[in-house]
Amino acid sequence: MRATFILLALVSVASAEVPAPVARCRSLSRGLRDMRFYRGKILKPGDYTNKSCNARIERCAVVAKVAEDYGTTVMWAAMALAFKESNFDLKRRGKDIERANGELGMMQVMVKTCLRFDDISEEGVCQDPVEAGVRHLAAKLAQAKAKRCGKNAKCLAKYDPDDLRLALSYYNGTRGEITNYGREVAKWAVSAAKRHRRWKKRKGS
Repeated sequence: MRATFILLALVSVASAEVPAPVARCRSLSRGLRDMRFYRGKILKPGDYTNKSCNARIERCAVVAKVAEDYGTTVMWAAMALAFKESNFDLKRRGKDIERANGELGMMQVMVKTCLRFDDISEEGVCQDPVEAGVRHLAAKLAQAKAKRCGKNAKCLAKYDPDDLRLALSYYNGTRGEITNYGREVAKWAVSAAKRHRRWKKRKGS
């Protein structure tokens, strides 16, 4: 009887655990005040009682879930980029977030970029802006690495923080060197990843 009770308790705890993409987005939110903004107030880090802010974290988790298949560097960068572009909001003042050039979704990806991927576009319509944005970012990271290393496999395997800064700069439209945009978003991505690792270490997982 006691063993059954313990087993049920463990199942209950496991089911209450936060899914990994949500946990990552909570880590990001702890360091980004705008992500905790609601009607003129900033929620304290770790306060997940507000439904609107929780919905923002859930939308962030969509980006994290899609991007995790492309590696941790792309995943954290995609999350930070989506925060920069939209704060994980799909609408602003009741209207879809869309800029003059028609960028789409939380990652504000260009329509023409999405249309390059046949499996997520149909008849000139982008079906999955998040997937398109993540794929585009992953391609830009590969481009940044190639600029530094050429085809040197040993060099490509090594981490260089400037690769991420340059990839994010490319995503934002630069054709040259690292921009302030690239530095800023890369800093958020690296900070969130470190914060999440510390959180996992405290939990012993």
